[in-house]
Amino acid sequence: MKTDLRALYASGISKASLDGLTCSKCNSSTQVEMHHVRKMADLNPKLTEVDRLMISARRKQIPLCRPCHMETHRLATLNKRNRNRTK
Repeated sequence: MKTDLRALYASGISKASLDGLTCSKCNSSTQVEMHHVRKMADLNPKLTEVDRLMISARRKQIPLCRPCHMETHRLATLNKRNRNRTK
């Protein structure tokens, strides 16, 4: 049976949720999605807990619930802006 992932995502159910994954940060099983980085070298364990988790797991992607995922991207944006201001 082929599943339409776009329809599932629109309804709030992701492939990660269907696979039974839980958030690596808060252990929630609701609205779990995958967080990705392009390179391990992009991670900075001094900045975020998620970066520390990814480094310790030696993975470029980890499951995060929607709120943790959005918070991770919000912090990354703030950190990037702060770096640009200090240049």
